Amino acid sequence: MGTRENAYKKRRFPNQSPCLNGTDDGIWIREDTIMFEAGFIRSRGACAALALLFLCASLAAAKAESATPSVPVTASSDGIMDACNSVGRVTGLDPKGDNFLSVRSGPGGKYTEIARLASGADIFICDERSPWLGVIYPADDATVDCGTDAYSGEAKPYTGPCRSGWIHQKFVQVIAG
Repeated sequence: MGTRENAYKKRRFPNQSPCLNGTDDGIWIREDTIMFEAGFIRSRGACAALALLFLCASLAAAKAESATPSVPVTASSDGIMDACNSVGRVTGLDPKGDNFLSVRSGPGGKYTEIARLASGADIFICDERSPWLGVIYPADDATVDCGTDAYSGEAKPYTGPCRSGWIHQKFVQVIAG
């Protein structure tokens, strides 16, 4: 701490640690004292609470701006073909890497990751927005009926009982259909 700063501290703030900023002309300004004297802030706790409030508000606003709405996987059948025309298997993942395939809430990397599929997982391919595939897959029990035969007629968003999402076609091998 320089001598000018020490003298300022002793003269103006003998019992407080300084929070000083130097200016080009050598004048030292205590910013928190200016805020106190102007009546904007009554205590250091209020200052911290106000700063925290602004930080939380700005983070919430940033998250709301970056949140991309989900794009549902649609399924439909004409009565002859199945609602999901193909069955695929997750392949080609790097075993030395993450060794999972991200399932996204929409067809693109900007969408939220909603699940992860392991290598070898079987999926029903129901929708496509190249290079992304809209897929349906069982949550845990691979023997569960995903109910895609109920989707006849006009394309409708898939609502269950299985899970659905979007995966990149690069890591899918079509095994039927």
